[in-house]
Amino acid sequence: MEGINFVYIARKGVYFVATTMYNTHPSLIIECLEKVTKIIKDFCGILNEESLRKNFVLIYEIVDEVMDYGYPQMTSTELVRPFIVSDPIMLESQKYFLLFI
Repeated sequence: MEGINFVYIARKGVYFVATTMYNTHPSLIIECLEKVTKIIKDFCGILNEESLRKNFVLIYEIVDEVMDYGYPQMTSTELVRPFIVSDPIMLESQKYFLLFI
């Protein structure tokens, strides 16, 4: 679309989208989106719209640490964890589920 390429993945009804103006290989972008969704899921416990909305500050911190000027830097939960200061906000359904595990 007018020189901008869109690449996305869908997880649990949520679309994670990346854009580029350069001729970048789509598999690189998809792999980066996969890693970001995995890290977000590792921190938040569940990956859905409500969880993303409640943990916006946390997710912003994660993306800030993972991406640097549009380039992936740290794509492992263990590498990112020391740099994240926000705590995840658990949903009520998650708390109920965790009690029975």
